[in-house]
Amino acid sequence: MTFSQEHQNLNTQEALVANKVYRMDEYDGLDSAAFKQEFPNGYYSIFNEEGLVIKANNYYSYDFSGEEPKHDEYINYSFYDENDQRIGFIQQFTKGDEPFRIISLKSISEDEETVQYASIEPSFLGYKVEFDKRDYNAVMSSVGDTVEITPTHHRAYGVRDSSFMLDIFYSRTSGLIDSTIYHNKCLGKVRSEKCQSKFFYTYDENGNIVSKRMESHSNTSEINPYRVRTASYNEKGLVETLETNYRSSSINDREVRKFVYTFREED
Repeated sequence: MTFSQEHQNLNTQEALVANKVYRMDEYDGLDSAAFKQEFPNGYYSIFNEEGLVIKANNYYSYDFSGEEPKHDEYINYSFYDENDQRIGFIQQFTKGDEPFRIISLKSISEDEETVQYASIEPSFLGYKVEFDKRDYNAVMSSVGDTVEITPTHHRAYGVRDSSFMLDIFYSRTSGLIDSTIYHNKCLGKVRSEKCQSKFFYTYDENGNIVSKRMESHSNTSEINPYRVRTASYNEKGLVETLETNYRSSSINDREVRKFVYTFREED
C-alpha cells in the first residue's frame, strides 16, 4: 500500500498562522523505523506566514513483478497571489533526466469572471503545452452559497452539479459545527454509485477542537462506514495523530500517522 500525505487538510489556516508553523512532518506511527528506510525524507509540507503550503514532497510508488517496490520522490511548489489564491504550480522529481513533470500558471480576470490556465505536462511525444479558459465560480468553488434549512442545519449545493451537497449541522448550545455530510458521486465509479463523507467534531470546554472523525460511506459497500479516520489535536489546535481503520472484509487494516512541527522563531 502506498503511503501518501494525509495532513494537508487537517489543520486550519488560522491554526497554522496562530502557531507560526513553518514545517509539518508526517510519519508512520506504527513502524517509524521501517517507514524512514522506505521513505528517507519522510513526508513534509512547508508553509508561508499566511499558513499556505509553498513546498511539499510526496512519492510516486511502483513495483515490478518479483521486485521490491520503488518510490520516486517529487516536490510540489505552490505560488499565490495577494488574495491567497494559488496561481502557480511546479512539480519536480528529485531524480531523473526529466525532473519537471508539471508547470502551470493561472490568471484570474480583474472582474473575477474567468480563469485562464497555461500548463506544460509530459506526454508520449515529449512535453505538451495546453491553454484553457474557464468560468471563475465553477473553478474556485465546489459548492455554492449556504442556505438555512433550520437554525442548526445549513446546506450548500454544488456549483456545477446539484447532486453534490454539503449539509452542515450546528450544536444548539455552543453554536459550533457538530457534524457535516458531503454527498457526492464516488470518484472513478459509475454514476449510480453515491457516496457520503461524514465528519464529526468534538471540542473542549473552551471550544477548541479535540478530535475529528471522518467516515466514508457508499451505497454499494457491504459495510458502512467502510473506512473511519480519527484525527486527534493538541492544545494548540494542531493535529497530532491520524488513525485510519479499513472495515470491509477485503481490507481489514489499521494505519496510524503521527505529525511533528517546526515553528518560526519569535521576532
